[in-house]
Amino acid sequence: MCGICGKIAFNPEMRSTEDELAVMRDTLTLRGPDDSGTYVNGNVALCHRRLSIIDLEGSRQPLSNEDGSIWIVYNGEVYNFLELREDLMKLGHRFKTRGDTEVIVHLYEQYGEQCLKKIRGMFAFAIWDEKKGELFLARDRLGVKPLHYYHDENFFIFGSEIKAILADKYYSGMKAMDLNAFHYYFSFLYVPAPLTIFKGIMKLLPAHWLKLTKSGKVETRKYWDVRYGSKDARLSENLYREKLQDLLREVVKIRLIADVPLGAFLSGGIDSSSVVATMAQISNSPIKTFSIGFSDERYDETDYAAEVARHFGTDHTEVVLEPNDILTRLDELILYFDEPFADSSLVPTYLVSRLAREKVKVVLSGDGGDELFGGYPWWQKRPRYQVEMTKLPRGMKSFISSLAPALPKGIKGRHFLMKLQLPYERYLLETKAVFDSEDRFTIYSKNMLESLSTVDPYEYNLPYLGKDDGQEWSNRIMEYDLKTYIPNDIMTKVDRMSMICSLEAREPLLDHKLVEFVAQIPVDFKIRGNISKYILKRTMDGVLPRRILQKPKHGFSVPLERWMRGELRDRVLDTVLSHNCALFFNKKSLEKMIQEFLSGNDDHKHRLWVLYTFLLWHSAHFS
Repeated sequence: MCGICGKIAFNPEMRSTEDELAVMRDTLTLRGPDDSGTYVNGNVALCHRRLSIIDLEGSRQPLSNEDGSIWIVYNGEVYNFLELREDLMKLGHRFKTRGDTEVIVHLYEQYGEQCLKKIRGMFAFAIWDEKKGELFLARDRLGVKPLHYYHDENFFIFGSEIKAILADKYYSGMKAMDLNAFHYYFSFLYVPAPLTIFKGIMKLLPAHWLKLTKSGKVETRKYWDVRYGSKDARLSENLYREKLQDLLREVVKIRLIADVPLGAFLSGGIDSSSVVATMAQISNSPIKTFSIGFSDERYDETDYAAEVARHFGTDHTEVVLEPNDILTRLDELILYFDEPFADSSLVPTYLVSRLAREKVKVVLSGDGGDELFGGYPWWQKRPRYQVEMTKLPRGMKSFISSLAPALPKGIKGRHFLMKLQLPYERYLLETKAVFDSEDRFTIYSKNMLESLSTVDPYEYNLPYLGKDDGQEWSNRIMEYDLKTYIPNDIMTKVDRMSMICSLEAREPLLDHKLVEFVAQIPVDFKIRGNISKYILKRTMDGVLPRRILQKPKHGFSVPLERWMRGELRDRVLDTVLSHNCALFFNKKSLEKMIQEFLSGNDDHKHRLWVLYTFLLWHSAHFS
């Protein structure tokens, strides 16, 4: 795994010095502590930091083809590179290294932008084509690896992480916050792609490429999509299970290629346990597995992980942590994301990454299983009463909505009835939002309300739910999660928290071939009655211990409310009520929220955390 960045000056007189480029490059040292390199050709610069995984002595980057007309910087792994390398050699290509980086160079040389259709893996790369005078950027299909860019009339600047762009003296001189992105963040714990919190800096969307032409124009295009629901004949359960079992073995096997020690995260849930079980079937030696737990039993799952480890004879390492093990470094972890990011499970993700890095350099994880197989029935299956209520006449809906606020708070269906007049997809996003429209009206300052009065906080999410494509609702929700929650939250969290430990994380359940297959499986094989992930559980029946298959859903979470009333209390309150808060918020509303939280209202814990992470970020960048 690596970090990449680069810069193209449209005016050669404005190009950066090698020292300035090195500053950008070395912001990414944690992503690539083993080596670094820079390619400069006139007004074009490509920079690389390397975490050596395959071909340790070779494959240094930036790397070129034979005549030096094509140069690449690359972050990721191409899992089918040996097969592609053999095919390219038959076409006359010659290789000087044993790694996958050079394979991408020759694929591009042979097929141009169509090379992406042949690659199976996780990746973000930039290719400079000297003959065409073009820069070609690409990001993997599921958004496992990040890629950001900035473009104006003077420069094109890109980086694996935003910090590389912020380190450029040109951009840093005009750094500003994007108010629209601020608005979106307070709904979903993250800033949705293609935006970032910094004005002008964009995320390249998953499954997209970007081309910077010789004239300085930017063109982007999607190169892959997944189709949910099958037009083919429905298969039997046994056939789906057989195909799924074969694919699980395949996607895990190709991710075991490495020239360094390798292991797996093991939470004790069905997803990570299925990956470990498959690894154990393939490997000739015990798998190294890693788990972390908390002294608060409500958040601790180490007994489940230990059972799986015993069952498969893994070389297991687990640590149960107290708050002091992490809270001293918490702000550093939050700020490493470069923009506000409020998924508190970044804490256990960092801890298990740190633990694993003591013994291995690569890990496999079970990320993506819930979103792929139907792990959230409450979210992915639309309740029947809601379907029937939406059929009521508009006047009746309005009348019911006017009465709903009188119902006791916390009663099931109250929130739905209050918002009955909304289109269902908007209601759902309102329900899922940390701060819904009513909350934002309460906490925003007068100036912020005026500035954002015409901005829809769900603008980048609604298209995935509101499209009329004939899909079952459950499939539409799973596609929504795959294209928004997975890249913007889950993969962002895993990428940054593994990279801060210089650890490569691989996600077999997000292999695009597996995703394409599971998307075609009928919904009732994913969610059957009250059974979530039905087909995965049936496939692993007889492989995993029965207790793991019957284990209730448990998120990868931390005792946030206890910490914010205890060890983190002063830090959170001082930050949330700092002088900066009045720039954006109604301070009296925040004080009321804090008082209710300290009095025992856990409903506010995520709201306070979102406020804390934002104001911490703002203070670090603009104070």
